[in-house]
Amino acid sequence: CRTRVDTTKSASILIVAASVYAAYFILRFGGLWTENDSSVFSAVTTGSLSSGSILYPHQYVHGFGYAAWLSTVSLLTGLSPPIANSTVAPFCGALFLVISGFTAYRSLALSSKAAVIGSLLLLATPDLMFSVLRGNHEKLNIMLILLSLFCLTRGFQALKSKNVWGFRLWCFVYLLLCFANSSIHDYFTAAFLCALTVAVPAILLLTCVLPRGVCAQLAQRLPDSSSNKSLMPSLAVLTAMSWGILLLVMLAIFPPSSAGFGLAHAVVSRLES
Repeated sequence: CRTRVDTTKSASILIVAASVYAAYFILRFGGLWTENDSSVFSAVTTGSLSSGSILYPHQYVHGFGYAAWLSTVSLLTGLSPPIANSTVAPFCGALFLVISGFTAYRSLALSSKAAVIGSLLLLATPDLMFSVLRGNHEKLNIMLILLSLFCLTRGFQALKSKNVWGFRLWCFVYLLLCFANSSIHDYFTAAFLCALTVAVPAILLLTCVLPRGVCAQLAQRLPDSSSNKSLMPSLAVLTAMSWGILLLVMLAIFPPSSAGFGLAHAVVSRLES
């Protein structure tokens, strides 16, 4: 009960802080603000609503998810997409950030106080707040990445306690979040999957090599070395399925995003030169 009360108080603090932050951002300019991405996605959403489809000539090529989300907000509130994007979206972005941040940090740190401090530090990061307050896809991508980390952490904890079905359930939820993230922006999802592909095996290797006393907090949340033989194949399959979901969205569900392969090739060519 005490833990539940602490969590409720912590969540209330964060919700109030995020709401005040978003209100100041909007009211400072009387709601009359915009920037490039905000205007682009407002126009894309207006076009999507007018055509009644996510597939129309001027759709954003890297993902349809934000236009679909903003269309839903617009229809629910009765506001036009530009107004909803400049008045409602900033509140959503700030609240999504602190709630998902608190959820992820709470599962990692096992402390409500540490999670609150971590989430408040997110509010104190100007570049991050610019990303979640403006009217583009980044607020949703960041939220889904933080929730994905939460699901992976809970999956690790379930596997450590030999709860196989619990592990599978959290993996399933994680894959749903991966699909949602892929539909919103292919590059953001690919960047997260690259980090996951490299980081997870590296962390598991460190837990095998380093003494338990060096990484005591980390060791509490990850399986011990005797469990790694069963964990590594599961993580390999999970990572492969994540990449498969991203490719499915890009190649079959939303073909316009396949144009991103050309841009990725251009980036690699520039790096090689």
